[in-house]
Amino acid sequence: MDDGAGARLRKIGDRYPINEMLVFGLDVGIASIGSAVVAHGDTPSVVFAGSRCFKAPEEPKTRELKNKTRRDSRLLRRVVRRRARRMADIRALLAETGLLVDDDANAFHNKKGAPAPDPWQSRNEGLDRRLTNAELASALIHIAKHRGFKSTRKSDSSRNAPDDDRKMLGAIRENQELLARHGTVGRMVATDPKFFERKRNKSGEYTHTFARDDLRVEVTRILSVQLRLGNPKASTELEERYSAIAFHQRPLQDSEHLVGTCPFVTGERRSPRHAPSFEKFRFLAKLNTVKVRDGEGALRRLTREELAKATEDFGKSSKSVTWNALGKKIGLPKGVFFDGIDEKKAKTDVAASGGCAAGTKTLYDVLGPSGWNAVGRKAELLDGIAAVIAFREDFASINRGLREVDGLPPAILGALMDAVRAGTFGAFK
Repeated sequence: MDDGAGARLRKIGDRYPINEMLVFGLDVGIASIGSAVVAHGDTPSVVFAGSRCFKAPEEPKTRELKNKTRRDSRLLRRVVRRRARRMADIRALLAETGLLVDDDANAFHNKKGAPAPDPWQSRNEGLDRRLTNAELASALIHIAKHRGFKSTRKSDSSRNAPDDDRKMLGAIRENQELLARHGTVGRMVATDPKFFERKRNKSGEYTHTFARDDLRVEVTRILSVQLRLGNPKASTELEERYSAIAFHQRPLQDSEHLVGTCPFVTGERRSPRHAPSFEKFRFLAKLNTVKVRDGEGALRRLTREELAKATEDFGKSSKSVTWNALGKKIGLPKGVFFDGIDEKKAKTDVAASGGCAAGTKTLYDVLGPSGWNAVGRKAELLDGIAAVIAFREDFASINRGLREVDGLPPAILGALMDAVRAGTFGAFK
């Protein structure tokens, strides 16, 4: 905060002194705001309490927020705008190399004169014969316009991924199995019976979705074949410049700069919830508050020895520690159990509904016993790994962040990145 802003705040504080005996609370909801003022002191009292209700900003029938329609339209306009810019850059590149006479957007939509080349036919036959300029341009423009799906989000391959993303990735895997028999996407769509009736997805379906990397491979093969057949327009420079435009995707934004500072340790950032140190801290903090009731009704806290037993091999065998499992682990005799824990609650996790050691167990499974022995005793190393994966979304950004973790062996880096791409760390947020 600059000196000017600080001075203004001090003036406001002098004009309106804070009454330390008053506590002001707000309960903000989608259709109401509740407020209350409570006075502390010798005779506590409620100074004010009330609420204001208003109409919820929802659609009456669907119960969706009204800003969803605006947001969806805004995102669609952004996609259309970026696609138009990409296609303009592609046409400019092809005009510069001589494949197009000019960069007219309607170059292949003019009904006068010779009919436009069939892009699917050009993509198929480009692997066997030399294409004309118009045919090669048609194939490249077609691929750039329908450039396939590429996910760079670490959670898309996890079990908690959005339903549409999981459907697309499943369809891509099926098409890649079929692609192994044809070589390229263009040849597969042009010749395989699966695509005779239609070549694109219908609304709500993803069966005709292709991976962007497979289309990148197709461009490389087409241009290499054309270069070998003596096509003067094909070159490695064209492939590099074309791929940089057609397959470019903006990286996802990381959230590291949004992480707040720790209120307890000066100069430190808040920990990700799946960091092993935090999970063990949360587990011990919970155990520090529980009491054990013996058969005669006497209460006591857990001893140091029992706390040590509770954290032995924490996160190695299971991501969850139930009250029943904890009692067995620390050796509670029959008839002695935790105070306030009934038979139903005894089957739940001690500290977190998703598993108090979920992050630790995930890291242990990825690293394996040997990898864990190499880094498991260095808490700061494991916490650094968890922070990078939790606060970054893009694969490339995660890779750079893990390389910056001091003391991380290269073999472990490879295992971590394989797990990130497989969606293993999808819950790290």
